[in-house]
Amino acid sequence: MPLPSKQKTIYEYLIADIQDHFYPGAKLPSELEYCRRIGVARETLRATFRRLQEEKRIVRNKTGTYVCGRAAGLCPGISGGCGPVHVLVPCPDYTFMSGGASVYAHQKMILGAMQASVRYGTQALTIPVSETNNPDDINWNQLAGLRENDIVLFTGTWFRRVVPLLAERRCRIGCIVDSIEELELVSGKADYFVYTRDVLWNIFPDAVEFLVRNNKKKIACFAVDRSFYEPDIEGWFESNMKRFGLSSENMFGFAPLEKEEPLNLSGAAEFCAGREFDALILLVLFPFRQYEIADLYRTLNLPVSKTILINNTSFLNGREPARNANLVLCRDTFQKSAMKLAEFFLSGGKGQTVQRFEYEFLTGKELHHESKSSVSVE
Repeated sequence: MPLPSKQKTIYEYLIADIQDHFYPGAKLPSELEYCRRIGVARETLRATFRRLQEEKRIVRNKTGTYVCGRAAGLCPGISGGCGPVHVLVPCPDYTFMSGGASVYAHQKMILGAMQASVRYGTQALTIPVSETNNPDDINWNQLAGLRENDIVLFTGTWFRRVVPLLAERRCRIGCIVDSIEELELVSGKADYFVYTRDVLWNIFPDAVEFLVRNNKKKIACFAVDRSFYEPDIEGWFESNMKRFGLSSENMFGFAPLEKEEPLNLSGAAEFCAGREFDALILLVLFPFRQYEIADLYRTLNLPVSKTILINNTSFLNGREPARNANLVLCRDTFQKSAMKLAEFFLSGGKGQTVQRFEYEFLTGKELHHESKSSVSVE
């Protein structure tokens, strides 16, 4: 049986040493040190180093040899010269000071920026811009370190007073906002990539279109939300039904829910009992909060053949996945969009781009497949 080649032995030794003892961005021992350890000549070792470079496992320059991240073949602080990605947050304790939706959006922005940063061998950094969570009380010292071509991400028009400074310094700006006009970006010279829609939390333009595309014409909607949002939600539903020539008369129901209250869907069950519809949109306040609903169809007294479009994963039946077949989850794309914003600039993207912020829809079958895939990966 032939012995392994010397190059293969050296390669396997170096791979094991890198994986066991070094992190992305770490500097490796010198050639002489590795030659001493392995007992080979420098030219022999260099042949293996060249292979590792071609595979983007290491990067070499005048200062030494550094480990690359496996996700993108880039070395933090060494390769590409891109990043970091700066994410603006309102204040240091924004998770306590801001409302639920704001906290959720900022957390997803940070996660998306971090995903992209890891892929490109750099990091995501947060910058709190106010000590008081007041958009009129900006601490400008927090932004003093930003320079031309720095990547800056944010969500919402809370940061509109900061935008002129970012544009003046020619930062590369990525954001998710209701209205780009409020930011006064269009006339500037800074590079930007903006995701926008009339109201970020209004799912109806996408939801009604999805249902109509799937041959659902009699659509009802029941919203569980703060009472003072009711006119907006009903108006959003009606206007989007009209857009497709559909009647919304007597097809909208509402129940108030405060933040700390348990979810009670008895009102939704009564609403459904008195109406005929092909599909129900069940919209709840705080789509990111978890509620205790064992079986949505039994709770609403509806057959499992009825299509229900939901915006909260609490309504999925974990014990009987087959009963999710006609559930459709409407999911926001904050994290995915933030990742795309960061990747655009990290990959060298330039110019001024505006795209519509979208919602995505997953059927029960797709959700089941997605959950199985995530389990198998883990």
